[in-house]
Amino acid sequence: MPQPYSQRLSRRYPGLFIILIDQSGSMQETIPGQNDVSKADYAASALNEVIYAMIRQGKYDPATGLPRKYAYLSIFGYGSTVNSLLTANGAPIDIAFMSNHPLRYETREKDEFDAVNNTWVRTSERVPIWIEPRAEGQTEMAQALTRARDVIRAWLNAPPEPNQGVRRDGFPPIVLNITDGQHQGAGDPLAAAREIMAEQTSCGNVLLYNCHFTRDMANPTVFPNDVSQVAHLNPFSAQLFYMSSPIPDNLRKKAEEINSGRPVAPGARGMVYNSDASMLVRFLTWGTVGTTGVEG
Repeated sequence: MPQPYSQRLSRRYPGLFIILIDQSGSMQETIPGQNDVSKADYAASALNEVIYAMIRQGKYDPATGLPRKYAYLSIFGYGSTVNSLLTANGAPIDIAFMSNHPLRYETREKDEFDAVNNTWVRTSERVPIWIEPRAEGQTEMAQALTRARDVIRAWLNAPPEPNQGVRRDGFPPIVLNITDGQHQGAGDPLAAAREIMAEQTSCGNVLLYNCHFTRDMANPTVFPNDVSQVAHLNPFSAQLFYMSSPIPDNLRKKAEEINSGRPVAPGARGMVYNSDASMLVRFLTWGTVGTTGVEG
């Protein structure tokens, strides 16, 4: 039997990624030194960047010219309500479809150095946008986690598409929860998280990773392996620790890449607390294409 969590994503065994993004009112706060960019703006930008990276990661099908279906994605924003940000009902979309159906395009300018003429040249690029920033209301985190659980169950139990294997034989789904505060509203986020982590495929249990994204970055903690490392930071931090999956042993090396090369201890949780904006992008990249790898 293969080692747990060792199977790479492929057209036969594609992966499912669910991203939950806090869109409560506190996300209106601006990030110091970022030209009045809000946390909501930065989070949306990070998501769009990672989606684009996921699309580029896989090989292209020469028959269609589109990326191969190695991954499916659902994204939910949560404030006072939980909203699917990609489809009306939250059903996952494959990477091939997303590559050709952004919400809109945005033209951005950037400066590039021309080594031949020894000068800087301003160029523009057309960037696809799938997610728009939003910030309002309270933080219905438990409801968002419950929506993720329902999507996972439906996706794992659904018959596979043509030329795909049984979904319960593939790499388990990964849920990434990005929040800037603690749960406010109905339900129990810890109970919902445990239901998510109890779901499984033949390769292992579903992985739930959490990133607490802050305006500043005081006492950052990356991949703690004991609740005592975070319990003193905030009343919510201990709960977030228990809501996070232990990082599988064979995936800890990947985790070290976003931890500035520092070792990640056995039993460390997939949790980043008091993350700054740059860590958010690294966290999202690690939790998607950086965790599993793509076979083709």
